[in-house]
Order: sequence, then structure tokens, then C-alpha cells
Amino acid sequence: MSNNLTIGLLSSDVLLKDLYRCGVALFDEQSNDVASGTLVSCGDSVLIATAKHAIPNDISRIQVLPDHARRTSQGILKARSSERHPTLDVGFLEIPGDSVNEYFQDKRPCELSRLKCLGAGDCRQMSALCGCPTQFGSPGPAGSGIPWVARMMGFASTALDVSEWQSRVEDADTSEKADVILDYPETGCINVETRKEIRLESPVGFSGGGIWSAEFKEGKIWYSERSVLYAIQSAWHSDRRYIRAIQIVHWLNLVRSRRAGLRMLIESEFPEVARLDCI
Repeated sequence: MSNNLTIGLLSSDVLLKDLYRCGVALFDEQSNDVASGTLVSCGDSVLIATAKHAIPNDISRIQVLPDHARRTSQGILKARSSERHPTLDVGFLEIPGDSVNEYFQDKRPCELSRLKCLGAGDCRQMSALCGCPTQFGSPGPAGSGIPWVARMMGFASTALDVSEWQSRVEDADTSEKADVILDYPETGCINVETRKEIRLESPVGFSGGGIWSAEFKEGKIWYSERSVLYAIQSAWHSDRRYIRAIQIVHWLNLVRSRRAGLRMLIESEFPEVARLDCI
């Protein structure tokens, strides 16, 4: 095992604790489905990066769950707008920027500088997935007004090298220009709040969660804030135990294409996005 991965296994709970602050749970009040997302600060806007399939046409169905099991003073937070990629499984919800500090107890959006276009990922780096699997959630307390209490879980993994995809991946439409493929373990999943290891039977609810690269650098002191968001979780294969995610460059291109006020900011920060056609 490489030094990077050895350090990664020891540091994964520290990394996941840091990433907990920008991860959120989404609850569909019509279907009762749970999904995950990541709070991202874009200029004056706060966006929730998530999977397209987690965003229904009627976004009034989606509740952004609080990180505390008590009634909030202004009710459950809902998005004021949304966008979905026309062909790939990424999208975003927009929430009022001033709502984050009032609504959440410990959550804060990550800065745009913590997003990085890494293509299909680096198999030499540790990756971490944060999300809210349904398996560990529970109905909200009676009278609280909260329909579901989500529990943030995470696990460390590595991106599969593109050369391994043919022997591991069943999806015919997989593309090295759009996808990231990671192993997902049955053991080694961590409850981010308690730091206890739990057995992950199913990743249902992880959809839309962020895939982060630890970004270990040889000869440099590592700290969790060095980690970067590089993909959005989309699907999984239970038999072959792999996670499929969409590269963050396509999420950024969606934001740049649908939010004219953010176009210059994103193109200046991410030249890879500027080379793509608007959608």
C-alpha cells in the first residue's frame, strides 16, 4: 500500500468530519426519498450540488433537512430555484444565502476554491464520499415538524483507473470525459457524527453526495481543508460494488450556463469549464 493510502486510512475520519460541515440531506415529501448534496458558495449565491434525479420538476416537494432534530423558527428550508443538466445526472438547488447561518447549526458552504476539475480521478489519491444513506436515518420526533432525521456517513475509497473500467463496469454509457468510478466497501463506513464504524448494506440515499479528493502532497503537511470536491455521486452497482459519479466540471458548466451572473467568475477560476460549450 502506498504512503498516501496508508495516511489516508488513518486520516479519513478527520477528513469526513470536516466535510460534514458542507454536506446536507434532501427529503422529497411526496415520495419520502432521501438524497444528499453539498453546500457551495458561488459569489452571493448558495447552491446545493446534487444529482439530477434527486430534483423533481416540482421543487416545492424538496425539503432541505436541518442538522438538528428540533423545530426551526421559520419552518423547513426549501429551495427557491433549481437547474438540471440536460444529459448528465447533476443539478443544483439554490437557497437564500442568508438562510444558512439561521437555519443550520453546524453547516457552512464550501468555497468555490475547494472545487477542482480532476477528470476521472487519481487512483493514487484517497477519495471520500459523504452522504446520508437511508439505512441510518429515522423519522423525525413527533411534533418537531421535521419529517426525517438524516445521519451523515462517509467512507474512504480510491478512483478506479480508466484502464480498469472495462473489466469492472457494466454501464455501457460510461465515459472517461464525464464519469468517475470508485469502489464502495461493505465495511469501513464511518458515522461522521460519532466516528463509529458501521456496516454499509446499501448506499441508497448517498445519491447527490460529494466525492472529495484528499490531495495528499509528498513532503507537505496535510490538513483536511486541502481536500477538494471533484465529482457528484450518481449511481452504484450492488453486485460489483462500484460507485458511479459525474465529474465536477459538468456541474460547474451547468452553473455557468444557467446563471449568467456567475459565468465570468467560473470561467476565470476554471479554464476547463470555459473550453466547454454552454448548455
